[in-house]
Amino acid sequence: MHITHINLARGFAGGERQTALLIGKLSELGLGQCLVCKKDSPLRTFLKNTPGLSFRKAQNMFSGHGFGFKKTDLFHAHEAKAAHWAFLETRICKKPYVITRRVPNPLKRNRLTTTAYQRADAVVAISTTIKQILSAYAAGLNLSVIPSAIGELPSRPKNVSRLKSRYGDLFVVGHIGTLRDRAKGQTNLIEAAEILNAKHPGFHFVFLGKGEDERMLKSRAEGIKNIEFAGFTEYPGDYLAVMDLFAFPSPDEGLGSSILDAMAYGVPVIASNVGGIPDIVRHEQNGLLIPPRNSRALADAISKLYESPESRRQFSAEGRATAASFSPEAMGERYLDLYRKILVG
Repeated sequence: MHITHINLARGFAGGERQTALLIGKLSELGLGQCLVCKKDSPLRTFLKNTPGLSFRKAQNMFSGHGFGFKKTDLFHAHEAKAAHWAFLETRICKKPYVITRRVPNPLKRNRLTTTAYQRADAVVAISTTIKQILSAYAAGLNLSVIPSAIGELPSRPKNVSRLKSRYGDLFVVGHIGTLRDRAKGQTNLIEAAEILNAKHPGFHFVFLGKGEDERMLKSRAEGIKNIEFAGFTEYPGDYLAVMDLFAFPSPDEGLGSSILDAMAYGVPVIASNVGGIPDIVRHEQNGLLIPPRNSRALADAISKLYESPESRRQFSAEGRATAASFSPEAMGERYLDLYRKILVG
């Protein structure tokens, strides 16, 4: 079996990480693969040593088409522009295609987008919330749910030791995500830190990531001494290993794979009760759910868990068990099963 994946994103966010995890796992399962992506896509660097994987350049949904896909049995689109690309390409080569939808944003109701989804042989949602959105978008879609997976996020002992020494007895509340407030809600965490500063001077809030709102968020946090912007790191596991809590106040979220990363490290989680997050976080069982865009509720939840070591221990143990069920192996096998069903007919 040979699969051609399409991901035309510029950067490397959660969707690209999931694309890479799936390609890596399918390679281990012996599949031949091709990735259609931009010439400067970070995926090229990330996957350059993957056995059985070739690359093809496409700068937009209209380029990169034509001859060269004779070996391909099925196309798999991993983001919005890729869905359009797959639809256009399969009008030429008459081969099946799959679309994975990872975000809970409403789909555009133009002819190209609607037709691309209606003609897809399967549409995969990463959460039940996204499946509901797709069901309302168009009738007759062949829908299924395959959750995202978490890959290993190793930590480096020397760096972990250095961070533990730096933070000492501080209670570290961490956040990992692109610095884009409308998507990740970082201003609410900044406001929560400000609320808690007087009552809990031993709290320390660490933001990992880069993004378009970095300057605005740093300006908003100016003068709040318990906040640190640590920037982007290829080794977030270094920080997860020293976090006491993980806060994820997104106003909307397809699933929230960073939550799974935190759970895998045994870090108790507080997250917004939105999108696909409740598929992962079960309130007061393996974490706490709070209303979105509510800084006071977030501050209260952080304070509540700080004052309850027993709850933190429970959420840590339950979170590890939850994370274990979202393995790349499980995701790869489910996609492989879907491919086989489509190709066998």
